[in-house]
Amino acid sequence: MGLLGTTTQESYYNQAQSFTGNGTTKVFEISINSLNPLPSVETDFEVFINEKLVSPDNYTYSSPNLTFTNTNVNTDIQASDGAPLNNYKVLVRQVGDTEQYGGY
Repeated sequence: MGLLGTTTQESYYNQAQSFTGNGTTKVFEISINSLNPLPSVETDFEVFINEKLVSPDNYTYSSPNLTFTNTNVNTDIQASDGAPLNNYKVLVRQVGDTEQYGGY
């Protein structure tokens, strides 16, 4: 299966999508080209800002939109309204079944 410009190598191999924060944008649209199938619930993926795991308390998800909130803001990586800080990488990574439930 070739990439042919429809997805990035990161999303193809890691089932992930990345964005760059600008300090004001709080809503990010997850693309089916990156996470296929799209997550249906928050436990289907993990969110990182600048490689720091973000608590699900800090965002909501309604497919396909990930929205950062000002609940329990981590000021190291988020503005007071919850938006990822300027030039900080936001990574949404799909969690596989073995990661959710463990491999036996």
